[in-house]
Amino acid sequence: MLDGPFWSILKPEQIEAAYGVRPEGEEADRLNRIHELEGASITRQILESLNYEPHLIDKISSIIQTHDSGKQADCLEESLVKDADKLWRFSKTGFWKEIERQGLSPVELHHYLGEHYQSWFFTRTALALAAEELEKRNREIDRTSN
Repeated sequence: MLDGPFWSILKPEQIEAAYGVRPEGEEADRLNRIHELEGASITRQILESLNYEPHLIDKISSIIQTHDSGKQADCLEESLVKDADKLWRFSKTGFWKEIERQGLSPVELHHYLGEHYQSWFFTRTALALAAEELEKRNREIDRTSN
């Protein structure tokens, strides 16, 4: 998995201010937008260095420019990127990393995801995967609290 500058130019404290259960408001929106635009720029640089076709570079960069903030998807590829980005936090690795990063209890993050996931996804498959992963996380929470 790419991390650090390949994931975002934002510093850890900025990421904390921009994402998760608690962030909201103009500063979170501003930092989120920087993350998206710089992510698209990083993507463009990488793909150009690999001699990707220019029209594919444009399409991929365009999708990344709104992968967090866009409330609609203009094509299947965009739906899949947006869904994959959100699904990570439902995965075992993503869920427990988000708890650590955001300073949440497992119950708090599980509740937040459970309240919001039905309105987040563009594909039925992502919605089903999120529900399945939420149930797995619930079982893990039950085991850790016993």
